[in-house]
Amino acid sequence: MHYLPDKIKDFLGNGSDYGINIKYVVEKEPLGTAGCLSLIQDSLSGNNLVINADVLTDIDYRGLLDFHAKKNSAITVCTREYIHEIPFGVVNVSNGIIKSIEEKPSIKSWVNAGIYAINFDQLPILKKDKYLDMPDLLESTLAEGEKVSNFEISNYWIDIGQIHDYEKAQLDINNNL
Repeated sequence: MHYLPDKIKDFLGNGSDYGINIKYVVEKEPLGTAGCLSLIQDSLSGNNLVINADVLTDIDYRGLLDFHAKKNSAITVCTREYIHEIPFGVVNVSNGIIKSIEEKPSIKSWVNAGIYAINFDQLPILKKDKYLDMPDLLESTLAEGEKVSNFEISNYWIDIGQIHDYEKAQLDINNNL
């Protein structure tokens, strides 16, 4: 944790009210979405879940861990299809000549959902207190020759890092998703 850790600790406590055991690690300086793992890497082994704090979802975490173990991957990344609808006609131009026009196309991409299963026994050694974002960790894991798998999700998922998405999530929760 880095941002407002005392508020989070005060709210969640040791986790006993929720039937879980919570241990906290606080960053002195922000270490990025993967650099923070260097603070706990020595205390973890085997497969673990790593989830961005601004993600709200109802995915089957047991199914994710089972998939990850079956694939024997260093890291499994949850991805979700994202459709970007362009509200205008897209014009293909070459040398000042219009070659084609596509009216209001949709572009489909697979995006990182911020949910990972990580085998800490296969993870490259992370440098303590060094800033590192998850895409860089994924690239270095691939460069080390380790397997990085894809777990497609279609469950409810929303990144609540923006106020309008947070408000949408509140409505979704009130409407039982």
